[in-house]
Amino acid sequence: MTEPKRKYWWRKGVFFAVNFFAILLIALSTVFLFRPQYTAKALLLRHPTSLGFQDQFNTIAQVIGLKSKFGNFIISFELYQNILGSRAFQQKLFHKPFTFNDHGKKRTATLLQYLNITGRNEKEIFEKAYKKFNDDILYLHNDELDGALSVEITLPNAELAAKVANTMIGQLKKQVLAMIVSERDEKLRFIRQKIAGVKAKMDSLDSRLEHFLALAKDPTLPANQVRRMRIEREITVQTAVLTELKKQEEMFLLQQLPILKPVWVLDSAVAPYQSSRPKRILLFISLATIFFFLEFLFFNLKASLSGDSRNK
Repeated sequence: MTEPKRKYWWRKGVFFAVNFFAILLIALSTVFLFRPQYTAKALLLRHPTSLGFQDQFNTIAQVIGLKSKFGNFIISFELYQNILGSRAFQQKLFHKPFTFNDHGKKRTATLLQYLNITGRNEKEIFEKAYKKFNDDILYLHNDELDGALSVEITLPNAELAAKVANTMIGQLKKQVLAMIVSERDEKLRFIRQKIAGVKAKMDSLDSRLEHFLALAKDPTLPANQVRRMRIEREITVQTAVLTELKKQEEMFLLQQLPILKPVWVLDSAVAPYQSSRPKRILLFISLATIFFFLEFLFFNLKASLSGDSRNK
């Protein structure tokens, strides 16, 4: 190889080596510009019981001749997801103060303060926070096969991510329990109102029978016997209705016991040790590949343009 060619390839080698290390340095620097994100995950189990008492109320309605106005209230993952994703639920969460370690120092801040979201007014701040929280921070996954709901919170601070996830589970328990208690009280009120109505009707029938027996001069007369049998038959019917209502009230109260724990937590969230994203090795390889590809296109284009200019 002649001296000019040797120098030419030497310059080319140095040029490509410098470019190679420059690309690696740029890719590496770009990767470390991204803040590490930590994902804290809690697992909820499917509740084995539904709060649906429609069959019992249909029985009551048939006995007392009324149509039940109540539907089924089912404890399900869909209910959990709707509550966790609701604006009212998240608005309370955004304004709740959290205490956590931030770069070795204790810090107390709300989610809005930590996320440093600004806006012209409170409504705009909330809308931005709501969108960011549901797009980038909160992830809900319903695993039908395992029967578990995964609640995942991803934030730059691992301890805060775990505290937010566990706070959401705690608020979910309170809200579902409040809904259950409200539904229970309304249905129980319905049953007890009917019990009170039947008792009042029975008292009235007893008074009618007592008054009839006191005024009847000859209870053995056929007309008096028919009237007495009619009143006694009504008393028998109302006694059966009262017995059924009492039985339904007792069954209703007994079936409430397992529902008083509406949210079953399999795993509470803990602060993760390792970041969940960005995947730095994968990101580094991807960026380096993109940079090399762009450089290859650039030099090919430059060589093509140089060749065209020489031909002219």
